[in-house]
Amino acid sequence: MYVIDFMMPRFADLPLRNKLTTVFHELYHISPRCDGDLRRFPGKNYAHGSSREAYNARLQPWIDDYLNGDSAARVTEFLDLSFADLQARHTRVVGRKIQPIRPVRVR
Repeated sequence: MYVIDFMMPRFADLPLRNKLTTVFHELYHISPRCDGDLRRFPGKNYAHGSSREAYNARLQPWIDDYLNGDSAARVTEFLDLSFADLQARHTRVVGRKIQPIRPVRVR
C-alpha cells in the first residue's frame, strides 16, 4: 500500500544518520492503521505537524535505539557506502524510474 522513493545518487551520498532519518521519516508517515492513508497531525500541516524539524527530532531516539541494536551494523552496512562506493563494489547500480503515485482518499 506504500511506496517510498529514494533519489539516487543524492540519497546514497548522505551521511548514515541522515539516511536513517530519511528512512524513518518516510516510514513514520504511514498511518498507524496501515490503511493506505498517511499519519495525520492537527492543523494545516497535517503531514508533519507544526514543523518538519520537530517531526524529525521525534524520530531521533528511535534511530538511536535502532543503531544500538544487535543487528544494526550488519543490516545498515550498505547505507555506509556512498554512490561511488556502491558502484565500485557492484560495478553497476540500477534503478527504476516510476511515475509518482497519486494518493487517493479512502473513505
